[in-house]
Amino acid sequence: MKKMAHWEVDVQVDFFHAKSGANSLVSGLFGGKTLIYSDLYHIILRILPKYASEAEGSAILVSSHIDTVFSTEGAGDCSSCVAVMLELARGVSQWAHGFNNSVIFLFNTGEEEGLNGAHSFITQVCSIYDVSA
Repeated sequence: MKKMAHWEVDVQVDFFHAKSGANSLVSGLFGGKTLIYSDLYHIILRILPKYASEAEGSAILVSSHIDTVFSTEGAGDCSSCVAVMLELARGVSQWAHGFNNSVIFLFNTGEEEGLNGAHSFITQVCSIYDVSA
């Protein structure tokens, strides 16, 4: 993707390892329960215009998970989402030179056990990338 990106666009790939964390669920079927997680690995693809300084300070997050349920083998139950994100990232890498924000594509694990991947990103990494709601 870096090779295909517009010359005024920076494409960065990071890997994040969430060593441990606790996710307190407040509603739904498991409301009031706390899930403990460890060893989650995420791929973070960040695309931003090289010459727009305001893009450093704010980001749009696009997220999907790349895991499957623990007891099965496979590409994951969200592979179509991952395919769409990859194609979207390819397009963004060619047009982001006109953006005012960076775009972060998060491919996370630990979602099948209670959204732990999203939780670990928000609580342990989100502030580094200036993602805001």
